[in-house]
Amino acid sequence: MVAAGGLAAGTALWMRDRTPRLTAAALDEAHALWLKRGPAEYDLVLRVQNDRAAPIRYSVACRHGTVAEFKAGDGSGAQPSAVQGAYYTVAGLFEVLRRELEMAEGPPVPGAPAKAILRADFDPEMGYPRVFKRLAGHGASTFIHVEGLTPR
Repeated sequence: MVAAGGLAAGTALWMRDRTPRLTAAALDEAHALWLKRGPAEYDLVLRVQNDRAAPIRYSVACRHGTVAEFKAGDGSGAQPSAVQGAYYTVAGLFEVLRRELEMAEGPPVPGAPAKAILRADFDPEMGYPRVFKRLAGHGASTFIHVEGLTPR
């Protein structure tokens, strides 16, 4: 009974989610705005959470399209590489969203979440993704929240 109550509460929250659905048109428009108005150098802080895992905060210093510094705040003490950090730049986020959209709209892919609902919100001034949500069953949901983007 507790599980059913949790499921009902989760469904109610999902139904009230005001984050717009991710569409190819919205993604293209936001990406064009980023290419026009986005800074060449910026610091980005974002939080990523997957089902059944604690959120991890990432900090990325991007200088002229290159990752200058990348830190994962997971407390492990391990320093991730700049190659890993490329996924957490604005360009990397746009690439991730585009791939997610292709998987959601295309034929089923083995290992990919089935019937995923994609939602995203973009910054109205610069176009970068502020929020991305993949809502999927079987522990395949992902949430990315940009906590801050500071031009340098």
